[in-house]
Amino acid sequence: VQTGCSKGSDGNLISPDVQVYNQAAPLAPARALRVYEEACSPHLAARQSGRSIDADRLAQDLIASAMDFRVTVVETAGGLLSPLNDHECALDVLAALPGSLRTKIALVVPNKLGAINQARLGLEILKNRGLKAAGLIIARTSAVNGPSSAQESLDTLILQENINFIRRAAQVDCLTEIPYFPALASSSDEIIKSAILNKAWAEMADLLRPAVDNLTAFT
Repeated sequence: VQTGCSKGSDGNLISPDVQVYNQAAPLAPARALRVYEEACSPHLAARQSGRSIDADRLAQDLIASAMDFRVTVVETAGGLLSPLNDHECALDVLAALPGSLRTKIALVVPNKLGAINQARLGLEILKNRGLKAAGLIIARTSAVNGPSSAQESLDTLILQENINFIRRAAQVDCLTEIPYFPALASSSDEIIKSAILNKAWAEMADLLRPAVDNLTAFT
């Protein structure tokens, strides 16, 4: 599900995330199964468009869309409890998938203050629905320049302790750790069109490839 889409010249909605994914991996086609113009939560975007999202139907469409590919990576709209309608959330889509697919969940956690709580809550929510994460992907969301000051030294310690504590307490594998990529966060046209961005995507792919391999092997 993608909200915050813009209309193309043909009047159809264009998913900004799909555009980014297709730029990063042109040989791995990306698509959004539900697109909405309003930049808000899925349930509200659907309501504003006069439509609704059904978790079971979305899960069925997801399975059908994945049939032609050996590996399909699915990104939920928001977190596990992000609402799709007044009664269902992203978690309900995962729960509606066949058992073999429900075991291949990677929980992505931003490495910042609060990461430990977020990771443990996510794992507990999955457990309560009879689901299990195959592992965690821990992603750094901002730059830390180094221990040139007491605050920067503390920030570095916090981020490393997030990883260490989650590894100890989560009892699931950390599939990979994603560092901060300034090029991927830039909105500069020069960066977007440069080899710097392509290099960053290639480095990101190298980090994610083992995680995808682990997910496909997880049972």
